[in-house]
Amino acid sequence: MDVTIVLNAYRRIQTLDIQIAAIKAQTYPVKDIMLWQNYYGEENTVPEFVHGLTKHASCNHNFGVWAIFAYALNAK
Repeated sequence: MDVTIVLNAYRRIQTLDIQIAAIKAQTYPVKDIMLWQNYYGEENTVPEFVHGLTKHASCNHNFGVWAIFAYALNAK
């Protein structure tokens, strides 16, 4: 069974590297790490290249909590 993780970057950009490291340190391998980013101004900008992400989607509008569930439908 393949496991996909969907992370939310809203107000959590400073802990993104820690989250990815923790995911990779698990005993069960993770196939894909997807990142969803609702708009929250310039201080929440994800760097162009974040090591370990399979997919990254950002939106210039905050659609609230439900947008990450819709984004998760893109997982295999």
